[in-house]
Amino acid sequence: MIQIKNAKELDGMRKANALSAAALKYGGEHIEAGMTTWELDKLIYDFIVKHGGIPNFKGLYGFPGTACISLNDTIIHGIPSHDIVIRPGDIVSIDTGAKIDGFNGDNACTYAVGKVDLEVVSDPSGTPLQNGQAYFVRYKDDQVGPFFAFADAAAMHEALRQGHPEAEVVLDDAGN
Repeated sequence: MIQIKNAKELDGMRKANALSAAALKYGGEHIEAGMTTWELDKLIYDFIVKHGGIPNFKGLYGFPGTACISLNDTIIHGIPSHDIVIRPGDIVSIDTGAKIDGFNGDNACTYAVGKVDLEVVSDPSGTPLQNGQAYFVRYKDDQVGPFFAFADAAAMHEALRQGHPEAEVVLDDAGN
């Protein structure tokens, strides 16, 4: 059932999402080669708490961190660790969450650490992928965004997948 929010509730949602987005940006700006994912997580934790929020992932289903931090081929929900060191050329995905006044914000972004060897595919007819090669999909602003149908984005991804049968497609995570 869809719950209609009043102006105060919408403001609370905006506030929680703004803090989560700011913590994500802060984390992304402070990624350094040589730091562990645990150290990055601690920076994000301190940021959220300093700005009056509660890290809403910490302790959820036993999750030990503040943010999900995934490197390279770890698709999502990486667990921060003292043993995972961020290195030059890594692709780091961060998913942050912050709670304020009973509302939860949740944001994610992927960052490159230094120079990353990627092939950028900008449309479904991009160049063939090589074995073990990573790529990002980049669409024009007039193809995706607010008020665009999810089915349109899904169709673009399917066309890309069919054009590159050698690419590995992640189908198991449909929740993010």
